[in-house]
Amino acid sequence: MTFPYEKEVNDMMARINGLQHQLEIISDKLRYGETMPASNDEFTDGRAASLKIMLSDLGINLILIDLLVNVGTGNKTKVRAHERYYSNATDYLRLALATIFQFRLENMVTNILAQFDKSAAANLGYTKKVETLYDILAQDYVVLKERRERNFKVLMVLPYIRNSLHNNGYHKHEPLSITIYNVQFNFRKNGQVLCAGWKHILIAIEATLNIVEKMLNSPKVKAIPPGQVPTYFVSERLARD
Repeated sequence: MTFPYEKEVNDMMARINGLQHQLEIISDKLRYGETMPASNDEFTDGRAASLKIMLSDLGINLILIDLLVNVGTGNKTKVRAHERYYSNATDYLRLALATIFQFRLENMVTNILAQFDKSAAANLGYTKKVETLYDILAQDYVVLKERRERNFKVLMVLPYIRNSLHNNGYHKHEPLSITIYNVQFNFRKNGQVLCAGWKHILIAIEATLNIVEKMLNSPKVKAIPPGQVPTYFVSERLARD
């Protein structure tokens, strides 16, 4: 059996390692008055918790990709399954990573936005949430003002990939075309999404994290006292609190 991405796997794993390192740097700079505990439950601040869980998600993908490589290249394994499952597993991991990473980001955006506009955090969809939060933070932070339109396009790439999974791989929203690190992302309305391979998703995550780091470094977010951003990850609770 041939591992379906054997030629690309080293690059994939190197990129994931790079993303982990990027998250570790962000976490080290933005401690919110606490260290990085071993358990997610030990966090008292949603910003730190989100970063730690994103780091964990990437680590899980590294472990599973490594396992699939070993199985796909004929190394011994205790797992017995039809070989087509291994061929499909990397696709499953790729789309799962895009989905769960975007889920983590959406919850962090919701919980931070609630510090400034509780109604918007509880009632808006993600596109409007992240736009509202971005503009609030950019009011007194020129770093975010400078490339606002491009940054917002970058922030839409992962949700567009995730949303296409609801529509059999087709894009149902407004069209978007953007080049990130010399890689093209094209989303045509009612067109099939053809920019959701491993390279596209890992590049989209890296570019997204670069913007998220700037948002977390904004004066307004840094002024939020440690422990004030909730650690729960169900936005509907905002409507009840």
